[in-house]
This record gives sequence, C-alpha cells and structure tokens, in this order.
Amino acid sequence: MSTSELKDVVHSVGRSTRLILYGMRLIYTMRLGKIYRKLRSLAIAALAIYFVIAIRQGLVPEITIRTTNHGAIHTEHNKSWSVALKEKYIPKSSRKSSFSLMGFAKVSLMERQRYPRHDFQLVMSPKNISCVDQTYDDQASWSMIVFVKSEPKNIERRELIRNTWGKRDLYRQVRLITLFVLGIDDSLTDGMIAKEQLNHDDLIQINLTEIYRNVGYKVLAGMQWMEINCDQHWIYASADDDMIPRLDRVYREVENEMAKKIGYVPIICHFKWRDNSPSRDNTTKNHVSADHYSLDIYPNFCSGGFYSMSVSVASAILKISRYHKYFYNDDVWFTALLRLSAVDAGLLACRNISDANCGLSQVRGASVDHADGNDSYLRSHMRHIYLSDG
Repeated sequence: MSTSELKDVVHSVGRSTRLILYGMRLIYTMRLGKIYRKLRSLAIAALAIYFVIAIRQGLVPEITIRTTNHGAIHTEHNKSWSVALKEKYIPKSSRKSSFSLMGFAKVSLMERQRYPRHDFQLVMSPKNISCVDQTYDDQASWSMIVFVKSEPKNIERRELIRNTWGKRDLYRQVRLITLFVLGIDDSLTDGMIAKEQLNHDDLIQINLTEIYRNVGYKVLAGMQWMEINCDQHWIYASADDDMIPRLDRVYREVENEMAKKIGYVPIICHFKWRDNSPSRDNTTKNHVSADHYSLDIYPNFCSGGFYSMSVSVASAILKISRYHKYFYNDDVWFTALLRLSAVDAGLLACRNISDANCGLSQVRGASVDHADGNDSYLRSHMRHIYLSDG
C-alpha cells in the first residue's frame, strides 16, 4: 500500500483507527536486525488483532455501503457504533447487558447461530417507491414508512387503509409511505394479487404460506426491503391491517422521542406495552414450550399491532435476527428478545445496557385502536376519524 493510499484509509475510518494504523506503519518502516524484525511482525499482528476487537466492541465506526432500488450508492457510518464510542464513560459494573444478566442468552430459543439465516426471495415488491429523500416537496420535517402485515384475502382492508390513514402521504409535515406484506394463499383466484400490485405498487409478498406462525417472517421481509431502500433517518413502523391509528397522536409520540436527542428513536409501543409471561397452554396460538423458552417471564415488549422505531434501530434488529432461531411470536421476538440481543452485541447503543428496557420507549400506547378482526367496526371508525377531521 502506498503512503497516499494509507493516508486515505486513515482519514476515512476516524481518530482511533488512525492511531492504530499509524502505529503499524511506524513499526513496519523501522530498520531493524533479524531478531527485531520478528518482534516487529509480532507487534503488527497484535495491532491487527486489536483492530478487529476494537471494531467488534464498537470502538471503531463501521462503514456501510449500500444501494437503493434506484441504483444510488450510499456510504455512511453506522450510527450505533459512533454512539457506542460516546458511551465509554458507563461504569464497568453496568457493562454486562441485561440479555446476559437476566439469562435470556441461555434460553434455547435465543442461542446465537454460527451462520446467518438467508434473506428472502420476494415474490413481488414495489418498483417505484423510494424512502431515500428526507423531504416531500420540501414540506416534510421527517418521514415514516409503515409495513402493514396483511393476509392476501384481506383486499377490502387494504383498500380501506389506502383511502383513509394510508392516503395521507403528507400530513402535519410528516411524509408517510404505507406498504403491505403478504404471504401466499392458494385459495385466491390466480392474478388477483398481481392485479392489485399493478394498480397500487405497494405490496411485498414472500414465498411462504399465509399462516399465523409465519407472521414474523413477514416482518423480516419488510425489514429486508427497508434495509436496502430506506435511509437511516426515516422512521420504520410495523402494523396489523385491523388497527385504527390516530396519526396525529402517533406522530406526537415519535416527535417526543426525537426531542430527547439520544441518536435514534427507540421502539415505541403505539398500541400496547406488555409484560406478559409465556403461555404454556398448547391450545393458544402464542403457546411456547419450556424447551424453547425456559424462563417464566418475557422482557417488556410492544404488542405487534402498531409500533415504530428509527430505521437504524430496525436495521440493528434485522442484523442480529439473522443469527437467532426464528420465533413466531413476532412482537416478543422483535421488540424484546432481539432488541436486547442487539444491545448485547453492541449494535444498539444504550446509556445503561443492564437496563432490560434499553432501546424501548416508556410510551404505554394510547394512539391506536384495535378492531380485533371486526370489519364493520373497522370501516365505521376509520371513515369517522379520517373523513370527519379532514
């Protein structure tokens, strides 16, 4: 490597990395005898090992290069690493994360896998939607993308969302994009979903059968699309298709977290904050055996009905999820277990990583109503809210 190339690398990776690389260069260029050359080689090897450890511990910012669906290339520092650098003043007594302290790391379900899970091959995805630009006609102060979990047969619900809250692509100075994530339903007439996609270009479909225990895969598919197509400063949200959000309240809760200026928006439970214990009743849809999850309590989590977070937080959760076994109870998995695993891995910065609520907002959910599958209730309330307030 030439001197100019070395300077370019040193400039790009930051002050701590600069000191390490200059140290390696100084040792390498010293004119020494045979014995000292061997010592020099050992010193370079030691510095290289320290460099790798420093990256893994969050002492060196990670550089991410990615492309959007429009081919634009973005090079950026992962914010979680730079924030972690600022957290070095945390007392050593609190360095051990709650993921380890409370025994979640030893649960069979949460054992980290050696090799990452493969990403999904999407059957269909939007062609002309982008969440890269921050503003919408220079009128938006921030932007949100909502991934709505929907069954293929729920065509009427999706149309209702498009004509009510999903229609408000610019509302109260917030840009909104709404996408629907579906599985496969062989009972539908061929071409129905393809025709819907042709008309609206807002569907993401994965090649998995539409059953309850595949809901978490649908969340992963939405995050996967987000990781490729969305800027880190956007707000990611996950919702069910029978939820009735009051966008003004949802936006206010997000803005209250933004005002705290901690570097990201933590997970906000817009519908419900929960502290349930795992169900051992095998007749319930959320049943989990003690073999898979041996503890008697879950960490605090959000109901999957409607929650949000920074895209950077969702990216950290997606990244760590690839090294864990799949868990169908998606709200517990994403907003509790994977959240704490991401903190433990250094992907999500927190002032006190031993706090089990690290990365979770204290908002207890008061901005979203639930139709609970009652389509008549859903229609009447959605139209009342979004036709009466303009």
